[in-house]
Amino acid sequence: MLYAVKLGPLETGEGRVNAYVGFTETHALPPVLSNDDKDALKQLARQAQGHDLRCERGLARAGKPLGFAAASLPDWARFGRATLAFALARPGGRVRNLELVENFLASVALFCRSAPWRFWTDNDPIALTVSGADYEACIMGAGGEEYGIALYDQKDAVKKISQLIDADRMEDAVALGSLAVTVDDKPPWAAKAIGDAFGTECVPVPLKVSGGRPRQVDEREMMTLALASRAIAELGPDRLETASDLLIAGSRISARAIAPKPDLIFTPLSEDEAMEIALEAQRAVRRSARKRR
Repeated sequence: MLYAVKLGPLETGEGRVNAYVGFTETHALPPVLSNDDKDALKQLARQAQGHDLRCERGLARAGKPLGFAAASLPDWARFGRATLAFALARPGGRVRNLELVENFLASVALFCRSAPWRFWTDNDPIALTVSGADYEACIMGAGGEEYGIALYDQKDAVKKISQLIDADRMEDAVALGSLAVTVDDKPPWAAKAIGDAFGTECVPVPLKVSGGRPRQVDEREMMTLALASRAIAELGPDRLETASDLLIAGSRISARAIAPKPDLIFTPLSEDEAMEIALEAQRAVRRSARKRR
């Protein structure tokens, strides 16, 4: 079977365009860039080599005259679509190892689901060791604006950065350098593709800052972020030390994270707890009214 999907729109120098890709159980065809569903599917059909033609439901109308029939996304195409969506959402990336990308996306999705920012802020240093290299990490998200992790190879970096930011020395803070991944929900088509494969709709944004300038993340650094995300995701108030590993290209790589005891724990309120808070607020208003009388 050849299964066709549509990803986009992509922003290019010549305007918006969509990417159409055909997946078989063993490989993916080169993407076709077009703004015309029928034309793109025609190009994919020419490379079908005898495969039955199937497509996602949004392409059914354009694909029917060409022999395509609508079908649910096969599991064997799910992860390929997600890795391709991630690559298209961040053009210029230097990582070509699809197994590594899948592990990275799965690890960041796990981090999002575990939501460790409920327990630690970006001022809480996390001791992290990845493949024998030591880092100091922090968790972003407690402020509700930006979610992710940042890794530093300098000791006491989290404390130094906090002090520099408080002193309004942002350029000096950035100059310390970092390896980080933040989480976005855009573009929505990429978030959906990643969510279908890994359980959380998000678009990870890996970033390295060196010499005060952003740099592309290479494969080794993406592997570091994958392991760090997984190890930190498994931390909790009752589990302050974790060990995690990934098997990539036949090699098992490990990471260990140690967190301080959290000062505050932010957890979602149950309906009963929310109702009790509301009732207590009402009682406080009544008591205040009676006193004024």
